Amino acid sequence: MKAKRRKCGGCKQSFNVESLTFVGLDAFCSPDCGAVIAIKRYSTAKSIEAKAEKKVWRDKKVAARDRSWYIKKTQEWFNRYIRLRDKLLPCICCGRDHTANIQWHAGHFLTTGARPEHRFNEDNCHKQTSYCNNHLSGNVAEYRKRLILKVGIKSVEALEQDHSPKKYTIDQLKELIETYKLKIKELSSD
Repeated sequence: MKAKRRKCGGCKQSFNVESLTFVGLDAFCSPDCGAVIAIKRYSTAKSIEAKAEKKVWRDKKVAARDRSWYIKKTQEWFNRYIRLRDKLLPCICCGRDHTANIQWHAGHFLTTGARPEHRFNEDNCHKQTSYCNNHLSGNVAEYRKRLILKVGIKSVEALEQDHSPKKYTIDQLKELIETYKLKIKELSSD
């Protein structure tokens, strides 16, 4: 009858089963190989433990995010979408054509500070040069003239007259983030 053979978990050489030492399901030929196996098990356990701790920490971090964090993230995705949507259009205020050497913003006609209810209104936000947005404070007079040409006087007047407050919930903001991610993906694929 042939003797049963098995590989050592440390050095990976084949030995007769009688000459190996077993700890649980692990088999090793010498104390050195046993140490190698123990180190592997310890590092694997530490790695699994570290991953679990990281996940718990990440979950706590997500749970601690407040509404203002979600508003900021939603604004980032909304602005990205507006700049991509208007990519080939000129500045809504000064009419400067699209060039690579200009920094472009998603500028709001009615500012988010004064009229937060229109923060995520696509008719209220258009591509604008950083100069018009920052240095000319939105260049509102020219913005309004060109906005009327773009969306119509009724839409502009509706924007100006709408003062209904909008207090977005975190779930609504999460939904808006996903909506704008999807819209960006659709525009990027075209």
